[in-house]
Amino acid sequence: MIPIIISFDCADYDPIDSWIFPDLNRVEFWVNFTIGPNRKGGDNFLLHVVTTEIAQSNQSLANAVILDSYSWDAVLLKVNEILNQSSGENWNIISTKLSKRMAWEFEDYQPYNPV
Repeated sequence: MIPIIISFDCADYDPIDSWIFPDLNRVEFWVNFTIGPNRKGGDNFLLHVVTTEIAQSNQSLANAVILDSYSWDAVLLKVNEILNQSSGENWNIISTKLSKRMAWEFEDYQPYNPV
């Protein structure tokens, strides 16, 4: 099973898929992707999108995709590469693989224990 993008949003640049940046070599933002095994629902994964020029001075590139020059199509291409590399037999396997490349909303989740 290969996960799919169900939706995406970016709080800083809305709508991100048509946002025009003044300098395509100097772009940095976080985007939330809802990803799931099918269109019925999914989990949220945050991805840091950054261009090479900015990445050289950035302190942390965890959960990042680095682009030479920004385009939304390039972001989707990178995300789809991650999704294809994260296939698995079930959602537990898939989400664990995805969490190594993107910040997962359930990372380190512990069920409530009323002790």
